[in-house]
Amino acid sequence: MRQSFDWPEPDESWSYSARLTWDSCLQSGQAGWYQASDVATLYRACSLIDRQDKSDRPSAYMEATVQSMLSRLLVSVGDRRNARVELVEYVPDDGPRYSLESLGVADVIEVDS
Repeated sequence: MRQSFDWPEPDESWSYSARLTWDSCLQSGQAGWYQASDVATLYRACSLIDRQDKSDRPSAYMEATVQSMLSRLLVSVGDRRNARVELVEYVPDDGPRYSLESLGVADVIEVDS
């Protein structure tokens, strides 16, 4: 059973790209499967994105670290394909839903519109 928790508010001082990353993950279909620890990891990744964006000397190592963190969260379609997981959207009469399908196992979640 999925645990219910409230997502923290994003830091108001974050850069545009950090906030875009946060908002897009929050609105994505896979957000329904995130656990509190996943959201904490995403928050940290967005904080690092912000730090990189505001740095006079951005670090390639830090960029690779952030990309690795996001990849482990299966943020991109490519990450999900590499993990052999597909996010499938369908809209029944009672509202939009997403299904995560992996190796023949499917799980369905209702998504707030």
